[in-house]
Amino acid sequence: MHLTTHDGSLTIRPVTEDDITPDYIDWLNDQSLMRYSNQRFINHTLATSRSYLATFTETDNLFLAICDAGDQMVGTMTAYRNMNHRTVDLGILIGKEFTGKGFGKAAWETMVSHFTSDNLTRKITAGCASPNLAMIKLAEGSGMVLEGRRVGQEVCDNVPVDILLFGKLVKQ
Repeated sequence: MHLTTHDGSLTIRPVTEDDITPDYIDWLNDQSLMRYSNQRFINHTLATSRSYLATFTETDNLFLAICDAGDQMVGTMTAYRNMNHRTVDLGILIGKEFTGKGFGKAAWETMVSHFTSDNLTRKITAGCASPNLAMIKLAEGSGMVLEGRRVGQEVCDNVPVDILLFGKLVKQ
């Protein structure tokens, strides 16, 4: 899969081993950036990140690099697909130095648009911790609706928070 955002500013392509760099690993180990992600509980290394990349081999799931015009990786996305149910669950990470520039919104909308029109996907989903306002804005901005709430499911900053479940039916 190789996609380009509508304005041509970003490309979305499969992550390769060359993308597993010290900068990428720094993103994963940044407690502030990962404050709402369960990735914050893992000490990420080159080996663990390459092992994670390998889990996508020969599956329907996608691990994608979000790259700027110079092919610099500014973030990643995951698409966990269940072909039996024709669903896809999306996730996104934008590197700390690239947040607030619209990259997440452009990449998210590109992926939602792709799965909306691929003639395979029936439903697109995403989830996040309730304090993650940026993710809520992405989900709602792409036409997803709040379908469920797992009350007090996880703990962020020593406070129980809800997990919000968003969905968008593409076709019945």
